Amino acid sequence: MPKRRDTTQEEPQIVDMPAHTMAVVQTRGSPHTVWPRAMPALYTAVYELKFEYKQ
Repeated sequence: MPKRRDTTQEEPQIVDMPAHTMAVVQTRGSPHTVWPRAMPALYTAVYELKFEYKQ
């Protein structure tokens, strides 16, 4: 049996994070059919935007 990892007993906390920009794709349908189409489209769009931003 694997050794159990120790966990902390601290209460959950809300932390402040800097603002981030993100790309989001909203879809409908089964994840098994939508994901294979949505992810390549999202990756391509974000990669192109990132490349253009650096120029």
